[in-house]
Amino acid sequence: MAICDFCGESQRGGHVRVGRYRFCRQTCADQGRILQALDAFPSSAINSYVEKTPADQQVNPLLARLASKLKSDSRVDVSLLNSDEVKPERYSTYCLTWISMWTAVLDFPRKDREILLRALYR
Repeated sequence: MAICDFCGESQRGGHVRVGRYRFCRQTCADQGRILQALDAFPSSAINSYVEKTPADQQVNPLLARLASKLKSDSRVDVSLLNSDEVKPERYSTYCLTWISMWTAVLDFPRKDREILLRALYR
C-alpha cells in the first residue's frame, strides 16, 4: 500500500505518478506540483530559510489578531484547533474552523503573513 505524497492518504493502486512522486488522485497531483518545484532548490537553502523563525514579540500580537478574527465568526470554534480528538458531529465545524484560520492568515499583509506562517510551522 502506498502513501500519497501530498495528502498522506493510503492508496491501493489507481494512483497518479508524477516524476518521483505518487498521488492518490489527480487533485493531489495538481496541488502537489509544488513538491517538484521544491526539488529544484537545495535542501540547505530551504532549511536555512525555514529556520529563520520570528521572535515571540513579533508573533504574539499577530496570533492575538488572528484569534480575534476567528472568534468574531460564530460558525467557528477556535478550541477545536488544539483538540487531540474531534467527534464526528463536530467535523464540519472543525473543517470550517481550519479553513477560516488559513483564510484569515492569507488576509494579513505579506510581511505579517510570513511571520505567522513561519511561527505556525515551527
